[in-house]
Amino acid sequence: ALHQMLSDVTYGSISGTSVARDFVELPSQLFEHWLEVPEVLRAFAVHAETGEPMPQAMLEKVLGAANFDQGFQTVEYVSSALVDLAFHEGV
Repeated sequence: ALHQMLSDVTYGSISGTSVARDFVELPSQLFEHWLEVPEVLRAFAVHAETGEPMPQAMLEKVLGAANFDQGFQTVEYVSSALVDLAFHEGV
């Protein structure tokens, strides 16, 4: 969806999900990881009405949330890998 929202092109055939398959997820991945950069959050995470920057304590909570549930995510990746190995065993 970000491709459509961020694209301003003459030919729709070279935008959105019509781009190369390995490029489709670039905008979403790029924006997702920008949230992990404190300087980016300080520059863009401001109050909509007052323009006040995000308080340092809240900034630290947002950055700390990136590590939340990381153990479960790791187990999820490992279990997917084990299933994949089981499917391809002896192929």
